[in-house]
Amino acid sequence: MKMGRYATWGAAGWGVGTLIAGYAAGFNIYYAFLMSTLFLAIAFSSALTLPDIPREVVQVPWFPIDTFKRNASIYLAVLLRHSSAFAIWTLWPLFLYDLGGDPFSIAVVQATNAVAQVLFMVTITDRFDSKLLVSLGLITSAITFIWFPLARNIIEILPTQVLLGFAWATLYVGALKYVTENNKERSTASGLLTSMLSLSGVVGPIIAAVIYTIWPGYAPIMIFAAVMSIIAFGLSWLNNRNNKSEILEEDSKYVLV
Repeated sequence: MKMGRYATWGAAGWGVGTLIAGYAAGFNIYYAFLMSTLFLAIAFSSALTLPDIPREVVQVPWFPIDTFKRNASIYLAVLLRHSSAFAIWTLWPLFLYDLGGDPFSIAVVQATNAVAQVLFMVTITDRFDSKLLVSLGLITSAITFIWFPLARNIIEILPTQVLLGFAWATLYVGALKYVTENNKERSTASGLLTSMLSLSGVVGPIIAAVIYTIWPGYAPIMIFAAVMSIIAFGLSWLNNRNNKSEILEEDSKYVLV
């Protein structure tokens, strides 16, 4: 299955769930938790029907250091970008509330991001090289984060969600394609990528707390996230350049022989 279309299902589920949760919370906040419980029960029932699929067993150590080193550049880029993004998401509902949002309008903002992810994942992410996708995702992430504090109301934040959807669609699918195309132990490599995303969810709120303590306000956190995305892009670009040099050297040696 194409990686972009595979990743689309997660974005679509997140978007639909967020929209329904926002609508349900308008009546009672506990209805959102009830909806989550029902969806998880349906997902569990569906998982029980999955057929067995033949697969190749790959011997991987408990601590796959070699796999991590081989993909360190992509893991570090994702960690830098996503942890700083999570710093924004820590205060994101409060930011949207201060812009005049209510539970449902905030859900619409979140769903706009998810819908954009679905559209871009389905239409363009499978057409481009993984390294180009990662670069596009990091650059557009920086632009998006700088754009956030310029919004003056909940309506003006909506266009940023389309660009954010493009940024995450290209970065996430590009990273997935990179680790699955360049590693035999694909499950381990993609599992480490997921670990970076989970670690970002831990580091991000800590970053938000530290920055907010020093410089109260939303803008400093958003500017920090933009800077981290630019740094991540620089590291990714340097790694790609070094890899190209090594390939050229190997090719020239091969020709001489």
